[in-house]
Amino acid sequence: MMKLKKVSLRNLEVLREFVEYNNKLLQLVIASRMEFLHRTKMVRTLLNRVEFKYILTPLDDRETKKMIEFRLKKAGVKNISIFTPQAFELIYQYTQGYPLRILSLCQYAWRIMKDEGRCIIDNKIIEKARGRLNDKSFIFKIKKS
Repeated sequence: MMKLKKVSLRNLEVLREFVEYNNKLLQLVIASRMEFLHRTKMVRTLLNRVEFKYILTPLDDRETKKMIEFRLKKAGVKNISIFTPQAFELIYQYTQGYPLRILSLCQYAWRIMKDEGRCIIDNKIIEKARGRLNDKSFIFKIKKS
């Protein structure tokens, strides 16, 4: 992941200040991951000048399933029922609904399914995919109840 430096945030502030005859010449739209909010605490004035803020929350379990099925359709997969209900549950538990995490975990699961010559992604494949992800902080641990 690219590291955002203070100077870059200050440059955003400068860009936002382009004014001509009391008319702002530039509107900034920033779409970012949640980590950006923590970074902007470094430069409070940038946050103070944001006119509209909206934070996308993680997907719920139903939305997670819909996103996966949508992506399968877009990829041209004919049988979008390749994930078992248990696999969907594990995907949601491990990713907590964060789309990038969902996509990465599913990508690994797809590769494992193909490598093993299987047609279904079940909880065993999801577990293997989780194990292959290098960055262990990427996937959340399941909380034991």
